[in-house]
Amino acid sequence: MIQYRFNCKNQLPYHIEVEVTLTAHHRFIKAIIPYWRPGRYEPGNFTRNFIGLEATTHGIPLYCRKTSANVFEIIATEGEEVVISYQLYGRELTAGNTYFDGELLLINPVNACVYFEGQEEEACSIDVHLEQGWAISTALKKSGDSVYQARDMQHMMDTPIMAAANIDVLKYAVSGVEYFIHIIGEFLGEEQNLLRDFEMFTRKQVEAFGTIPVDEYHFLLILLPHRAYHGVEHENSTVIILGPLEQLDERTRYKELLGVSSHELYHTWNIKYIRPTDWLPYDFTKADFSRLGYLAEGITTYMGDLMLWQSGVFSDEDYFEELATLLKRHRDNEGRFALSLADSSMDTWVDGYGRGTPRRRVSIYVEGALLAFVCDVWIIDATKGSLNLSSAMKILFGRVSRNRGYTEDQYWDILAEVAEKPWHKLRKKVVDGRGYLEEYVLEAFSMLDLKLEQNDSTHFLEKKFGFRLLKNGNQQLVSNVFRGSPAELGGLWFDDEITSINGMEVDEFLKRVDSSLSSLTIEFISGFRKRSAILESNGRAYGNRLCIRSGESILYEFWKN
Repeated sequence: MIQYRFNCKNQLPYHIEVEVTLTAHHRFIKAIIPYWRPGRYEPGNFTRNFIGLEATTHGIPLYCRKTSANVFEIIATEGEEVVISYQLYGRELTAGNTYFDGELLLINPVNACVYFEGQEEEACSIDVHLEQGWAISTALKKSGDSVYQARDMQHMMDTPIMAAANIDVLKYAVSGVEYFIHIIGEFLGEEQNLLRDFEMFTRKQVEAFGTIPVDEYHFLLILLPHRAYHGVEHENSTVIILGPLEQLDERTRYKELLGVSSHELYHTWNIKYIRPTDWLPYDFTKADFSRLGYLAEGITTYMGDLMLWQSGVFSDEDYFEELATLLKRHRDNEGRFALSLADSSMDTWVDGYGRGTPRRRVSIYVEGALLAFVCDVWIIDATKGSLNLSSAMKILFGRVSRNRGYTEDQYWDILAEVAEKPWHKLRKKVVDGRGYLEEYVLEAFSMLDLKLEQNDSTHFLEKKFGFRLLKNGNQQLVSNVFRGSPAELGGLWFDDEITSINGMEVDEFLKRVDSSLSSLTIEFISGFRKRSAILESNGRAYGNRLCIRSGESILYEFWKN
């Protein structure tokens, strides 16, 4: 067994001491820091947080050198016990990172632990040393006072641990499986409503597949005082970070909690079990490319919200608000004309999950979800409501295993097996083509008798001048510029920092904005230059606000129910 020890006592701020003990199987030990983490298909650069890595045996230093950015080679004697130690720096708090600040500990082993080539199948233990009285939450099985065990490297890497002085734990059961909600931070809503809603969407998802491939499941929730929204799926758990916590009793923020929780639970089937062959097993040594991100994240995004609606947790208004948001995000991203959905799945490894180069590629979450919606409607239409996309996913679930994934062809073959529709044409135009998705989405709206209302944007700057702002700390950054708009013609571009509008700070201007204004004087920083521009409205309205109304057709009833 490979033993990991995390010492979180009396450390420098954000520092954790890590010690790994193993038996050398060969003279040359290859110690690997994972290049990426599951759920985030981009380079992780985790090596930057490892400080002073060294190896010893019986207290004697061993020769240790780097052979690549994330690999150390250690020369040892076969059969001897080797101890590898390092400090881990954890200051960036997201659901997928490792973090420690003296009040909260989050360990994501995939970016906190080295592993060893040729010893990936060995069992692992993690011993977490904390201040007295701290509580620990994890899906790993406990084997000692503070020791937890994993069956092998892949299991350990995919099972996070969180700890704090106080963790509230709620519990419910569905079909004989227990679900635990571990909460750091005060949840200000009604706990009985939270349990009711989680049980409702969980039951719907389990019914869709017939079973869940885990013995128990853990939601690890970290509620923060500031704005935060992030979730990461794991084998039988998820880490979710949300805030501000004082707003979680409001419907908007509570819907975010329900949405991300349903999304991450659906990943238990779609990605942790039903996994593309490209990711079986996860190869942490390098970029693990796949064209199927649109299925991994797109179907999960669509089904996560759909299950909330079909279970009764979301109202019609709640669900159609989410669907309208997807369509607006699709329309606002001109990358749909530049790169296909499958190629965009590959290119998460190129420019990550941020906005990246403007108008270059699409979101696998947004476009993938809208494609899943079209496929769902097509199946319901072809089978007169007897089958749907959930039926296809259940078939796929029955034909794969943890050790046998699926290919892109196999997924589309199952759709053709379930319903007779022009799948090849859809795949060619929407997955491998550019700019065709919306016509299929609007056709599906028509089939369901959904009413799409398009109104002027409620954002003054977007509507009259063609740009939107995103507040990032104290900065106001341009997040979108519409083609041919006064903003674009005036020289504004993505990520420019707006410093003043009409001589006022941006926040002050937005508080006092006069909607009748037809011109603006903008001061901004673009690249390394300070610039100014006068934007003149041309009378055209940019952007829009979409609203979807429910249908009255039989097909709509099949879809909803």
